[in-house]
Amino acid sequence: MRAFVLVLPPEHARIALRYVGHVMAPGGRIFIIVRMLDDTRLTLLATMGFNLTFLNIYDDVQAYTEGEHRTWLAELGFVDITIEISLRPGRASLISVGKPTD
Repeated sequence: MRAFVLVLPPEHARIALRYVGHVMAPGGRIFIIVRMLDDTRLTLLATMGFNLTFLNIYDDVQAYTEGEHRTWLAELGFVDITIEISLRPGRASLISVGKPTD
């Protein structure tokens, strides 16, 4: 999923991720490519600029933080959550999550 959650308000992002989890096979993985802020919302500079654009164009849409992504995914029952934040300007970060096998 590329920039999918990024264009949704938080409550819709949770709903969408819940539906993704429902259709995944047990033991399956999804990969989310997204521009993400750190938990302070002060870095990365390119993502902050991107976020300002979103805040001025869309209602209730913004770049979300690592913590927000991690919390949503854990609350929805995803496991093995790994987040690789890209420190390169203009590059997206990668989130990898699994669905439990049971």
